[in-house]
Amino acid sequence: MPRADTSVDEPLIVVETTYQEKDLVKSIPGSRWIHSLLWSLPLSWGSCQALRGVFGQRLVVGERLDQWARHEIETRINPCMEIRMATQWAEGTQIETDLYPFQDVGVEFLFRAKRGTLFDEMGTGKTIQGIRALRRLANWGFNPFPVCVIAPNSAKRGWANAWAHTTSHDHPAHIKNVCVEGDPRVMTFVIAGTAPQRKKIFKEATYAIEEGFEVAIILNWEGVRSHSRLAAYGSVNLTDAEKVKKELNEIAFHSVVADEAHRMKDAKAKQTRAVWSVQHGDAVEFAFAFTGTEIADNVVDMWPIMHGIAPLDYPTKTKYVDRYCLQEYAPYGGLNVVGVKPETRDEFFRVLDPRMRRMPKSLVLPFLPPKIRPEPRYVEMSAKQKKAYKEMKDNMITVLDDGQMIFATSNLTQNTRLLQFTSTYAEINEEGKVRLSEPSSKLDELDTIIDDMHGKPLVVFAQSSQLIELARTRMEKRGISHRVITGDTPEPLRQPYVDQFQAGMAQVMLMTIGAGSTHFTLTRAGTVVFLQRSWSMIDNLQAEDQIG
Repeated sequence: MPRADTSVDEPLIVVETTYQEKDLVKSIPGSRWIHSLLWSLPLSWGSCQALRGVFGQRLVVGERLDQWARHEIETRINPCMEIRMATQWAEGTQIETDLYPFQDVGVEFLFRAKRGTLFDEMGTGKTIQGIRALRRLANWGFNPFPVCVIAPNSAKRGWANAWAHTTSHDHPAHIKNVCVEGDPRVMTFVIAGTAPQRKKIFKEATYAIEEGFEVAIILNWEGVRSHSRLAAYGSVNLTDAEKVKKELNEIAFHSVVADEAHRMKDAKAKQTRAVWSVQHGDAVEFAFAFTGTEIADNVVDMWPIMHGIAPLDYPTKTKYVDRYCLQEYAPYGGLNVVGVKPETRDEFFRVLDPRMRRMPKSLVLPFLPPKIRPEPRYVEMSAKQKKAYKEMKDNMITVLDDGQMIFATSNLTQNTRLLQFTSTYAEINEEGKVRLSEPSSKLDELDTIIDDMHGKPLVVFAQSSQLIELARTRMEKRGISHRVITGDTPEPLRQPYVDQFQAGMAQVMLMTIGAGSTHFTLTRAGTVVFLQRSWSMIDNLQAEDQIG
């Protein structure tokens, strides 16, 4: 009869089995052979669920493990499950009175989970929930600082700005685990610039930590690999250089926040393993992962994210796939994951649910302003656009007014030129490159929309930075106050431009979808115009959700 108890010397579960049961215990994620018929497992809720799933009621649970599991149920599992799908407190009151009710509950979920995820849909305020959760931890005697925030490059300044404008508020006394009033003034260090500049910022942050300040270090996903060693993964060999500790590994972070965590769904990627190395630091007690982008391919994509925040619950990918993933043979060989195994489905969600909260907009719409999509506006191409479009479509070549010719050497190039001519005309500059130029029927219609707004704020998106620049020229000629964010806009200027727009210093915000579709708060505007759309539906939805 199998017996499991915690080790006296180490934070492990020790399992004693018969010889006939060795294959069963080997199937549990994280299982390791000790000697004879003894096995070890990570001391985690996931291990407990897998043990019960494998051995059923035959499993004998030792006193120490029983006490540990009861404490886990009372302090984390039940409290998190109680509110993971709640959109507001049952009493109708709030702890953080300036948040939406569902955000207030989300803060409490993260506070209770300690290591958890928010998969709320885009535009529902995950950043502010994360900041408030860290503050609530601090106000209740925990020490979440220093904090490492890993975010998209375009969101770094937004995180720093959000921290600067965040405060805690009075709370109803009858709600459990409430925070006390406090002003979370955190020293934020945004890692950016050249290598010497980044080194200087790390040095300043380290000094602030040593002096006892509450510090948040914010850097982009791509930068983590430059400033962290890589974590081991399976049979992937690490070079000596990849094993060396770097700046992020020298700082004893107590909390790590991974924003847009879907960027780490590839477990083999060096970027993912660099993030793991930070998340799994010896001092890390609190780990949050946020994304509004659906991880829709299969449940395998969940594993790297969950391994990052809860490595004891999700220790090994291979056994995770074998135990929980339903697979079928692909048409050309190999296996594809198509879902969760029916026989282990309940166990899978018993482990996942206490760490994951997702608020779809269908649930929180009562708290948010409604999104209204009017019918598209159809415009006629100008005569010059129409002529160039037809020639390019029929002959893969067009002759411009100045006699120069634009060729298309492939179907892809042809389609690109056709899309350009639907928006504007074109010319060839001194370098021999095709540049968008006036006339533009889309910009004519944009002028009409701006006139109809009567001074109300407006956000304008396009895929092409050249089209945005043409729109900028029109704004300047008409004397319309505006700000512009494209890929060419220096990163330190982007958040200030957003702040200026939010403060009413500009009527129109012009942005490319690539540079402005995520993590900018543009709630002052109630209307968004797309001059062009991205091929990515996710990018389009993210852009829509930046406005109020």
